[in-house]
Amino acid sequence: MSGRWLVLCGVVVAGLAIALFVMVHRDPRAVTPPIDAPTGVDRGAREAAIVLVDHDASPDAAPTAALATLRASGSGRESWDGQATALLEAAAAGSISSTAPECYIAGCAATFTFASEARYRERAAALTASDVYQAWTGGKLLAEPDRRPDGRVVVTLLLYRPD
Repeated sequence: MSGRWLVLCGVVVAGLAIALFVMVHRDPRAVTPPIDAPTGVDRGAREAAIVLVDHDASPDAAPTAALATLRASGSGRESWDGQATALLEAAAAGSISSTAPECYIAGCAATFTFASEARYRERAAALTASDVYQAWTGGKLLAEPDRRPDGRVVVTLLLYRPD
């Protein structure tokens, strides 16, 4: 009798563990990232970028809204500004132009223009695989790219405060 009871308890515990795992790892509000999302971008950043984009709005509405939120937090010198600036400067590699990194209490951001879709994808993959990108412990948002008629791609990277 005690052997059967032990097996039954084990089955119940295993079932509860599986149910808990499924509940924790599956968000019913999760949005599937677009097929053309850059690889290597963490899931949360891709979902945040998708949620922020209103496809009926202008192409730069999402980065503008996200930047407005950062700017609203106010300016200030933070201990992590140097690390964020180094990451944004690394992100500028391979772009044909970029804005100067902007840092605020809530995080830092910069916007980059790439000559082509291929160059953007190449640099996004290299950046997200880099040590400096992986070392950033705050949130990261690589906003939905703005694909221009002339082939250029404009994208904003936001780095949220690491604490």
